[in-house]
Amino acid sequence: MGNVDANVVAAFQKEGYQVDIRTQIEAAGLREAGMLVCQSAHQPTPEMLAQAPKLKTIGIIDGNGSNALANDACAKGVVLFNGAAAVEAIIAFMNEGSTQHSANFPGFQPPRTANAHRLVHIHHNVPGAMVNIEGVFAKHQLNIVAQFMVSNQQVGYVITDIDKGYGPAFLKDLRALPETIRLRLIY
Repeated sequence: MGNVDANVVAAFQKEGYQVDIRTQIEAAGLREAGMLVCQSAHQPTPEMLAQAPKLKTIGIIDGNGSNALANDACAKGVVLFNGAAAVEAIIAFMNEGSTQHSANFPGFQPPRTANAHRLVHIHHNVPGAMVNIEGVFAKHQLNIVAQFMVSNQQVGYVITDIDKGYGPAFLKDLRALPETIRLRLIY
């Protein structure tokens, strides 16, 4: 959104992401967007976020997102990155699950795990959430080879690496947990 530098566009295209350049936020575009990179003057309002079910991350490349945006995005499982390093941070988030340098999530840089499938589970930070999440893995007899969890007052952010494939019933059960805000499959 706005005057986004050609180097920013090139960085996303190099990673294989489709880039749609617009001068303003439109409802139709926002509904389909997985990432949003914009200038602070063009940042979405909390009302706009409600119309963006696929949005995973926002980058404000020339400053900072508002506190209202940071809080509302966090509650919806959308990670916000600010400033000149936002592009690199978004790419690391999308490719590896890193929240390092996030403005609204606990910062974490996970190590890569070889020969594993990586899932990210974003949930309401409430007592018992981890027990319920682990119960789904046990129910589907999935072995966890690495797991990382960080949280703030609003959300828990769990990265889990498993050593074998999983079926749609497993994903359905994780998504159905009352604590679940968002589930992402990284690799």
